[in-house]
Amino acid sequence: MNTPETAALLSLIRRHQPDVSGPVRVLTAGFNSVAVIAGHDLWRIPRQPQFERYLRSEAALMSEIGQLQAVAIPALQLFDNPVMTRHRLIPGEVLPPERYPDLSDRSRDELAETLAAGMVELHGLKVQIDPLEPWDDVEVIRTRLNLPDDLRPWAERVLADYAALGPDPEGEVFSHFDLHGWNMAFDFDAGRLNGIYDFGDAGRGPLHRDFVAPSLISTDFVIRLVARYERLSGRALDHRRIGLLCATHRLWELGDPELPEVVRPMLVNAAHEAARTWP
Repeated sequence: MNTPETAALLSLIRRHQPDVSGPVRVLTAGFNSVAVIAGHDLWRIPRQPQFERYLRSEAALMSEIGQLQAVAIPALQLFDNPVMTRHRLIPGEVLPPERYPDLSDRSRDELAETLAAGMVELHGLKVQIDPLEPWDDVEVIRTRLNLPDDLRPWAERVLADYAALGPDPEGEVFSHFDLHGWNMAFDFDAGRLNGIYDFGDAGRGPLHRDFVAPSLISTDFVIRLVARYERLSGRALDHRRIGLLCATHRLWELGDPELPEVVRPMLVNAAHEAARTWP
């Protein structure tokens, strides 16, 4: 689409690649950066100068990780003046919750198997990186609760149980920690996960917390994912802990004062699903 915004972004990109060509599409949903698909490449340009550091740190991280055996990840190339990154597109589409029911049982199993294998690889890496930011304190989450009345008794039970959780029995690991369907490149025709994107939230954190974002796809999916992760890793995970983390995360996000209203119905539905699955 030829708009003033597209033309301005292409002008910036051409300072690094004068012959950029192919169909162009601008993705504006990112908070820190704007993504531009041009031909077979994806460019990310920071919205403000203070966001340049996120692209620099992600490019350095991806260089340290290299490639995974189980699933493709971006190989970022960092440019200066102006700062931006480029990587080859991984073929596929995002996997939002509403499209998960369309997958066959076999495709759901294969998706869980591929992502679990990728997580096992990530958890085994010795990457020097900062720890994840902790979630808000239980009392902060409680005071911000913004829920339908029918979910409030369940929410109180969840928060009480979450407050009583001790340290993660599996310790801390490096990982992506944001492996929801919007960071996936999924081939719906083949029923196959081709790759995962956006390591901007990667860090070192409690192992069980890495299963929270995948649960946004579907509770059915995270149950399959946990089973395959346990088989591939040899670890015996605490399923109740994962359920509490998923449920608490729903409450935490629903209480976010900056939560876009367009996202709220999806999270309310996810909270209802969590209440049915992890009462």
